[in-house]
Amino acid sequence: MVQLKDYRDKSLDVICGLFIINMILGHILQWSNLTDSLLYQLTDLFFFFMPWFFYKSGYFFQKRRIYEVVTKYAKKFLSKYVLWSIIGSCFYVIILYQQNSLDFLSFLKSLFRYVIWYEAPQGNLPLWFLPVLYLTVVIYSLIEKFISNNSIIFLFFIIVTITHELNIDKPLWIVNVPTGILFYSLGCGLKDFQNKKKIVYISFVIYMCVMLFYPSIVDFRSMQLLKGNFYLWLLASVAGIVLINICAKRLPKSNFLQFIGKHSMSFYVSHWILLELGLIIRNFIEIENKWLYCILLTLIVCIGCLVNVFYKKVIWNRE
Repeated sequence: MVQLKDYRDKSLDVICGLFIINMILGHILQWSNLTDSLLYQLTDLFFFFMPWFFYKSGYFFQKRRIYEVVTKYAKKFLSKYVLWSIIGSCFYVIILYQQNSLDFLSFLKSLFRYVIWYEAPQGNLPLWFLPVLYLTVVIYSLIEKFISNNSIIFLFFIIVTITHELNIDKPLWIVNVPTGILFYSLGCGLKDFQNKKKIVYISFVIYMCVMLFYPSIVDFRSMQLLKGNFYLWLLASVAGIVLINICAKRLPKSNFLQFIGKHSMSFYVSHWILLELGLIIRNFIEIENKWLYCILLTLIVCIGCLVNVFYKKVIWNRE
């Protein structure tokens, strides 16, 4: 008997690849001090990329025993968080040493403070996403046993509204985990309805109106409003997610983006460390030109991430 393989939605890999590139490009431009460039401004087109990852995760929700959820996702997310936090912290120590500002006791205090208050160590800040997604999945799996998905959406919209209106900003867990659960529950609830023409048309109108007339952007990690209106950002993010999902299904699939998306975790966990490596190299060769430094960082990140993918796939024989 021929056993069929589990179906993998390649359109999600395409979107994931696009958004990982968008995120890494944004970080490269930040490290290169090029945030006033047109290229950096273009990354705002995908202002909803971080909500999409929570929304997409909601697609795959399955009812499980809480113990199974806690252990399974701890292995999937928290093990990577610990490993890459250690590696990133080692590179950060080298940078501090180069800058003659290494005080090991102060470093340990700062490390502890950043993990508790800001969800990730300074040596690999983007890792905040892993514990937040872990808490999102665990909390949702617990709550959905008692109330409906629509009730969860309403409940966490109220919580998100309260934290925003009260300007709560620390610790970050308090503000971004509820928002993560909100988008996760929206992914659970809308996955079977988002392809309807009426929803797609409405989403297109909302996204275009917000982008053209009142651009609204929020830093998901801190839930700080960067520009526009917070509630328009929530609404336009859902609209943008619906649009990108339908476009990825209808348009030809990019093998390049599929590859990046399929190995997105390798790119995600290692790119910040590679940026630190670029800074270490810059301290030796003293590159002054911003764009030249940007090119150097891009090359280091591309080569380093591909090496990480190769190591994982060939040496450990993992997808």
